[in-house]
Amino acid sequence: MSGRVQGMIELAGRAAGTAGGSAARAAGTLINRLGAAAPHIERARALARAFSTSFAAASGASAGASSGARHASGSPGWGARYAASRPTSLGEGWSPVTKPINQIIASESAIIRARVQQLVRDFPYFKRARDVMVNYTVGRGLRYEPRVLDADNNLDRAVNRQLEDAWKRWSDEVDLGRAMDIYGIQRLAKGQDVEAGEWINVLVTSRQPGRYLPVGIRSYESDWLTSDRARGEGGEALWDAALGVAGPAAARRAILGGVEYDSITGEVLAYHFREPGSHGMPVRVPAQWVSHGYDVLRPGQMRGISPFVTAILVAHSLQEIMTSELDASQMASKWLAIVETPDAFGFQASRGLDGGRIERLENAIIDYLQPGEKIHFEAANRPGSNFEPFVKLVLRMVAIVTNTSYELLTSDYSGLSYSNLRSIRNDMIEAFEPVQDRQVFQQCKAHQRWFLQYATLTGRLRLPGWEADPARYYRAYWQPSGHRLLDPLRETKAHTEQMTTLTRSPQEICAERGRDLDDVLEEIRQAKALAEEKGLDLFAALGGASTTVKNNPAALGAAEEGDGEGGSDKAARRALKETICRIK
Repeated sequence: MSGRVQGMIELAGRAAGTAGGSAARAAGTLINRLGAAAPHIERARALARAFSTSFAAASGASAGASSGARHASGSPGWGARYAASRPTSLGEGWSPVTKPINQIIASESAIIRARVQQLVRDFPYFKRARDVMVNYTVGRGLRYEPRVLDADNNLDRAVNRQLEDAWKRWSDEVDLGRAMDIYGIQRLAKGQDVEAGEWINVLVTSRQPGRYLPVGIRSYESDWLTSDRARGEGGEALWDAALGVAGPAAARRAILGGVEYDSITGEVLAYHFREPGSHGMPVRVPAQWVSHGYDVLRPGQMRGISPFVTAILVAHSLQEIMTSELDASQMASKWLAIVETPDAFGFQASRGLDGGRIERLENAIIDYLQPGEKIHFEAANRPGSNFEPFVKLVLRMVAIVTNTSYELLTSDYSGLSYSNLRSIRNDMIEAFEPVQDRQVFQQCKAHQRWFLQYATLTGRLRLPGWEADPARYYRAYWQPSGHRLLDPLRETKAHTEQMTTLTRSPQEICAERGRDLDDVLEEIRQAKALAEEKGLDLFAALGGASTTVKNNPAALGAAEEGDGEGGSDKAARRALKETICRIK
């Protein structure tokens, strides 16, 4: 069979696969005839020309039913496509080039990090957004609460208390610079996560006498990581994956931005550190002694990027606009009027310290001008009336990008109701819960692992069965910082009803306030014991007050004693006051 005839048959086959209705049938007929006429080339060419005419007519008929949908989507030609990929006149030239995430971060992270840090230093709203993200994620710290179980599957209170006491002692000395405790390191890490997109903690040893554990934690900025002249564990060269080319078949170990990893499995093996600006050999630290945290956006990602990246240009533009408006307003407030004169040089020369004739009338000044001169008074109309709405619009964009709310970003709570405030705070708490979980997984659990390993190794902790089953002692809960109640009376009543109906537990309610139920009950027990020691019945007086939500003046205590519920509350408050006075 001729190659040209074979080509026509294949063309007809593709047409039959993309066409529908009578067009497909015509293409199928052509394929059969071309096969039969293969020995006769001229006959095949004639059939091809006939097919072209009949196929065009059939395609027009079969496309009539779907022409409306095709024109609506703007899809040219046969088949289907996404409208977002359709070329348009306004989108001309928009052809994004896709690169691996690690190459993008390796080439762009330095300038992005520098710009974000500059905006945090100089732009108040970026500084506020950073603080909001740190406060809502870490707050006063993600507190370590051990939850080790005994053989009966109950909390082993003795072991948990031992672990908690040991953790508190180490957390106070964990920073070798003595500038912060373990929870300060958490806040610093989250700040680095916001500005640079990642944080780095390294376990370091200390020879200082009198320490509870001979190890501490040091935080590094991300620009300490380097691939320059990095070597593997055995001194072998590492393939630099940032070059964007495929590595040799034998190069299983690769490095990207100072992170050494297995190119087959993706397992991180080590980190290579060198002080920025120095030219020495980098120091290789095994991955088990490094806590490296960042938000994983795409598979295989090795380094982090700031979450503020999409707000950088908008924030920088807004900063320049606000600076220009402030400068213009300042100039408008200083320059009251401009003198128009045909003799500018002569006018300036006559305005010395003693030149010019000026008279003063209390707060007013009369200035005598030269012939032909006149004064044009400037209108101080800066900033304009559209400036504030425009700034609000841009700040809402910044709030969306930085995962905060406009109200928290600007501290503008005007026009908000109680329901609005609750909705805003609830949305913020839910938005930051996954961020808290990520920091617990990437940082807190690494710190816990180092603590338990060295506390048991040095004999500070003697945990039964540690060598056989250490996982039992890793069971813990990391308590986020709580939030104050917006309406204590209403929310307390709601909590009481939820516990009564068995829809919430006391542990969950205490956790919302950042407290541990065991600690709360212990404080109550101590308070009760103290009251009994003083011969007081404090809790009986506290229990006499009603927690009913009231909305009218009489129910709020305006009624006299004995006049309904208001009088009862008043008597209870008086009894409580007398009890407190006795304590004093």
